[in-house]
Amino acid sequence: MVNQLVVNLVNSVLGPGKPTARGNQAHTCPFCHHHKQKLEINFDENATYYQKWHCWVCDKKGSKLLSLFKAMDAPQDKINELRSLVGATRQIIIDSNASKVELPKEFKPYYWKTRSKLFKEARYF
Repeated sequence: MVNQLVVNLVNSVLGPGKPTARGNQAHTCPFCHHHKQKLEINFDENATYYQKWHCWVCDKKGSKLLSLFKAMDAPQDKINELRSLVGATRQIIIDSNASKVELPKEFKPYYWKTRSKLFKEARYF
């Protein structure tokens, strides 16, 4: 099933596209500007490849429409509208139990040059 609201939004940003097989739609690529419509976008919500896009000429591709909109510097209001339509949310998880990671006190960085035999062996390893 094709979400027509998402299709209309993409058409307003990329220009009109033509429907192709299996819920895809072809558009003119904003990256390579090929004279034919070679940028394919999958709009079928039931498909495994929903929202995937791929240009068959310049080989630009992505797994979400949001990455396409960001790559082509779409207006922020269109990006926000896309987020609301496809349910894209930002999720930041902060672990409050995270401990501080430190190197052992015996650690010696590689750029500290010493005359020890062990250092020379490690450097040529």
